[in-house]
Amino acid sequence: MNIPLCGVVDVGSNGIRIGVADLRRECSPKYLYTSREQVRLGFDTFRIGKISRPLEKRLLKVFRKFRKIFDKFNVKTIRAVATSALRDSSNRKQILNRVFAETNIPLMTIDGNEEARLIHLAANHLLNLKKYTVMLDIGGGSAEVIYSKSGGIKFLASLKLGSVRMLQRVGANASQDDYRRYVLSHLKRLPAKSEFLNLNHERLAIGTGGNMRRMGKLRKILFKKSNTEIVTLAELEKIRDILFSMSYQKRISKLRMTPDRADVILPSVVLAIEFLKHFNFNRLYIPEISLKDGILIDLCHMMRFS
Repeated sequence: MNIPLCGVVDVGSNGIRIGVADLRRECSPKYLYTSREQVRLGFDTFRIGKISRPLEKRLLKVFRKFRKIFDKFNVKTIRAVATSALRDSSNRKQILNRVFAETNIPLMTIDGNEEARLIHLAANHLLNLKKYTVMLDIGGGSAEVIYSKSGGIKFLASLKLGSVRMLQRVGANASQDDYRRYVLSHLKRLPAKSEFLNLNHERLAIGTGGNMRRMGKLRKILFKKSNTEIVTLAELEKIRDILFSMSYQKRISKLRMTPDRADVILPSVVLAIEFLKHFNFNRLYIPEISLKDGILIDLCHMMRFS
């Protein structure tokens, strides 16, 4: 089947991502264009329960820009999804309708379980998972935890441990211990590791999301390591201590972080550490996969079998 170029939009709580991809080769996305817009929808939702009018205007401006990009590439098939921030917003229906009315892009919200399924789909498709695997995807509004065996999902959970949400709930000036207590209060909801993970089998821990990828890059910057797709628990603990010792401005200037990454990295690194400890892992694999990959792969499968 000749699958045309496809477009994807991922409206997250800390940013909005677009992709235009060719899916003809085994449904593996070959991106012709990607971009990320710094729009923190979670700033409103997790504070006042809805998207304010100024932030809604920024969202609509981004979608008008995306519409021009899709038209430039002659993209006819588009899937646009929104996660925690828009999903939890009391005025989400109004915003979804306005996006479609102004851009003809059908934006829909997905729940945490569907978000987890799509992330796992991307990981399994691109990595061909064979081991006992535990995945953690840190988004802005939620964190998805997935257990799988031989590529099949055995358990998934969506926890209110997104980086922007934690920043709002615990506080931008919170200590390591403050974040740790908040994280542990949510991780205890997960089944005991013995219920899923056979410690006698080979196991793999995977981390995904922009904050996870930043941790891999910090490994390179701080410790002069060449591989950004692996980070050990000991390295994460050192990274945590360095990050908390620096001011917000120094994290931007010294560690080359964007302003919307330099704050949310703090709760994210605490979560990554406690995740590894919870499941008795000493290292984390950070592949270059994202929710938008899973959306495109899923779209390709539907088009092939429709």
